[in-house]
Amino acid sequence: MTAKVYVDVLAVFSREGELIPTAFVWEDGRKYAIDKVSKPERCASRKAGGTGYRYTCQVGGKICHLTYEENGSITNFVGFRIPLVATAAHIE
Repeated sequence: MTAKVYVDVLAVFSREGELIPTAFVWEDGRKYAIDKVSKPERCASRKAGGTGYRYTCQVGGKICHLTYEENGSITNFVGFRIPLVATAAHIE
């Protein structure tokens, strides 16, 4: 099973009502700016469990995925453990 990491996400809402993540805070407290983000795709994770919307993001030239997870009445952003965090430049 892929390890989930629940992260704090900074996001904006567009005029059209789209939720757009702009940065996230990793579990060690480092903050990463999202350079580019795709439109969310409805998804279910068979490996890690859960359903929600998956955003494909580019951070420091690396691709990562954030999932806006729906779990009953609770919603969370989830980042998956990937090499990105070790190599991408973080922001203060």
